Amino acid sequence: MPDFEDAFNPLGWRRAEGPDGVEAAGVWAKVLRQPQDGDSFALLRFEPGAAYAIDTDLRPKQLLVVEGSLEDTDLGPGKTAAKETAHKGAFIQYLPEAQHAVMSPGGCLALLISSPSVIGRPRNPEEAVRPMPMIRDSFGPEGWETTPNVAPGSEGNIRGVWSKTLKSEGKNRTVTLVYFEPGAIYPLHPHDHPQQILMLEGDAVDEIIDAEDHRRVATYRKGGFVDYPPIMSHSTHSPGGCLMVLGI
Repeated sequence: MPDFEDAFNPLGWRRAEGPDGVEAAGVWAKVLRQPQDGDSFALLRFEPGAAYAIDTDLRPKQLLVVEGSLEDTDLGPGKTAAKETAHKGAFIQYLPEAQHAVMSPGGCLALLISSPSVIGRPRNPEEAVRPMPMIRDSFGPEGWETTPNVAPGSEGNIRGVWSKTLKSEGKNRTVTLVYFEPGAIYPLHPHDHPQQILMLEGDAVDEIIDAEDHRRVATYRKGGFVDYPPIMSHSTHSPGGCLMVLGI
């Protein structure tokens, strides 16, 4: 670990393919995680003016704008365009069978999250294209909550660690932003399910104890991506503060 020391770097990108299997001009993709059960994570990098079609299958998808901005067009019933501009920090949720196109006038970097399977077929055509509310600035000050301390035998919240849920689709399928104030520590706690982090800003030092009781220390910086195994314990300290995406 980490699986990617810097997923934002210029290495390892491939031309992104649209739903029809044709490469999208000016759009690059880097797959971070693609399991059989659980959310998939991929980065999309748009050159200025590039466009990309979001899959119109039954899998819900979400898009987090990490850098830059893009224009999201909901084609809707009868292909009637409804366009919205999404700036850095915007979080867009796409319903199953929705039809969307995204274009970035000035270029951008985005995180695309895909659910592994169908989560309920829409009951009627109108529901299939009704947009979910966009979080316009998930990085902004609104909506942050103190983070509960889940370490065994502990109570209350963790000082200096804040969280904001972006999506929740039941147990072990959530995406959350986590912010550490400088010097904050998340105490040692166990996990019995896979977990992922993508570092957006700052740095963090992780002390990890695996299923065989082996202990190691890893440092994550901006662009670092980690796919933790199902069984492990860890504690996290951010000397200078950090912002990360947490997937469970």
